[in-house]
Amino acid sequence: MRAILHIGDMKCGSKSIQGWLASNAALLPEHGLHRSAAPAFSIYDSGLACYALDDGDLDAEPRREHAIHSATEVPAFRRRLDERLAAEVAALPATARGMLFSHEMLLSLEPPEVDRLMGLLRRRFSEVRVVAYLRRQDRLFLSLWGQRLKTHDPGSTFCDDLLTHRSYLRMLETWERAVGRDNLGVRVFDRRAFAGGELVADFRLA
Repeated sequence: MRAILHIGDMKCGSKSIQGWLASNAALLPEHGLHRSAAPAFSIYDSGLACYALDDGDLDAEPRREHAIHSATEVPAFRRRLDERLAAEVAALPATARGMLFSHEMLLSLEPPEVDRLMGLLRRRFSEVRVVAYLRRQDRLFLSLWGQRLKTHDPGSTFCDDLLTHRSYLRMLETWERAVGRDNLGVRVFDRRAFAGGELVADFRLA
């Protein structure tokens, strides 16, 4: 059994991939693939990020989405998610080849947080395959700047903060150490680079 983990990045079509997975959830089992309800929030799996984040990281959106308000609530949440995922995997048919998960925040997890998430997945799956889409950083910054301007002034440290937190080499090395280079698929978020010129078709081959 393989876990296929789409980890982002932000502004790289994650919602399109998640929407496709949600709309085809009933058809995926025909190909031996299944979606998990255990970590789901809306059409994405923020429960995985909520599980992985350090106990005291309470301001992160995944923690708010899963109604975690204090560090004392985190261990119970992790136990529940582990138990629910175990039950789902145990109930899969013999034809199952893997489960698909997606959340764009996973790419930016710190090494101890990745290790924590991998502990959860390795208890249930013999292999973890990771897929990441990366946008050229100057284009990413422009997209995020425009999004931020819709609500408030991005501030004078906007670009410096992004440069600090979007070191793709450091982020990918963290995941490479966790799953191995052969299980890390890195794709360029550019229509000209997509298989067939279309994001979902490219993801299906990743």
